[in-house]
Amino acid sequence: MSLFFFSISRARYNSGRSGDRMKINVKDYKNNDIIRMLREYSNLTQKDLAQKLEKSVRTVQRYEAGDIKIDLKIIREICELCDLMITIESKSIKKKRH
Repeated sequence: MSLFFFSISRARYNSGRSGDRMKINVKDYKNNDIIRMLREYSNLTQKDLAQKLEKSVRTVQRYEAGDIKIDLKIIREICELCDLMITIESKSIKKKRH
């Protein structure tokens, strides 16, 4: 069995905060929750994110509510617009045998 994680950090060239890191276990969150976490991590309002994405505030609200299906492409676009680096990690775990 494999677990997948997003590891998100500030881009190295962005304000010297390269030590900031957020690790998200994909299994524990829905994509709409990840969008909200990225926005909050970047200290953006829904309006700010909408402007960066060139979308309406209502669209961002629908992303975060889970009303619009979100794929990895949108998550990567948000990371790029917010100067965040995203890394997808996979870890294998062994099942215990009884």
